[in-house]
Amino acid sequence: MATAMLIRFQDWETRLLDAMEATKDVLCQYGDHDCCKSAARLIHAMTGVDFSADFPPYAQRKKAFRIIARNGGFERMLESIATKYNLEEVPPTMARRGDPVMVQTERGMAAGIVDLTGKRIIIPAGRGWAFISVQHASRAWRLG
Repeated sequence: MATAMLIRFQDWETRLLDAMEATKDVLCQYGDHDCCKSAARLIHAMTGVDFSADFPPYAQRKKAFRIIARNGGFERMLESIATKYNLEEVPPTMARRGDPVMVQTERGMAAGIVDLTGKRIIIPAGRGWAFISVQHASRAWRLG
């Protein structure tokens, strides 16, 4: 069952920047600073809603991939989260600042958030954050 449409806090841009700043030196690791947990953390900062609350804790790649498999694969898992939280899918070219997106990276598909320039996708890197051109997004959903 879908929930009501999410509303961003009035100061969502500041909250997004604060959440990014708080994790700028965090090492990328499963269950903490991976693409799904990081995107969920940034969405939580902007809306107060924790997308990761429905998933069991994990700290290893193997467990993360089991969760993904149980949810029908990475793309289907993101689709089900978007449906649950009533996020409208939009063409990637229409993604706005703060919208969640799916992007192909060197390591596979990843969840990310469009940054405040509207031109880059925020994803976790080895330490902190990496930015990929929004042109590489393959799916996008409207966040509030």
